[in-house]
Amino acid sequence: MSKQSTDPQQQDGMSNVWIYSFNPDVGARVQWQLPISVINQVNDPALKGDQLAAGVATIIGMFDKLSEQCLTQKEVDTLISGLIIYARSTAAWSLMPKLDSVASIHLVVVDWRTAQGCTALKVAGAKGDSRQPISPDVIMKVGMAGISQHVRHHPLDAQADESAAKVLH
Repeated sequence: MSKQSTDPQQQDGMSNVWIYSFNPDVGARVQWQLPISVINQVNDPALKGDQLAAGVATIIGMFDKLSEQCLTQKEVDTLISGLIIYARSTAAWSLMPKLDSVASIHLVVVDWRTAQGCTALKVAGAKGDSRQPISPDVIMKVGMAGISQHVRHHPLDAQADESAAKVLH
């Protein structure tokens, strides 16, 4: 007789990894708990780089143009799919701790407009104390820390809004 797993991740098919979309001007857009099947997928090595980032930025831009009343599940699903594909292509994904070593992992895909007029994307991560999603306030803190860390290494990617740039330094 096989022993059934007592790990809740195995019973409900969901991992302890959450993904979020955040923009300093818009706030948190979506949150989603990743299924174990998504965590275990092998990444297509062709899905990387500027073309992928540009595609995800386009999805985000289209999402932001719709009002909350006009959003359908299809638009939400498209945004979540883009976020997952993008996050899986980054170093942040490969640096995640083992799932059984933490209560939860939170990946915040943060986007912002740079002073040069481009859209920058960054995946910032945090560990959680429970399997629950983090609050919008914590999403903002993780996202802003991700921007700050990125801008330290890439100063030309500072935010276009001067008041927001002052927060980063």
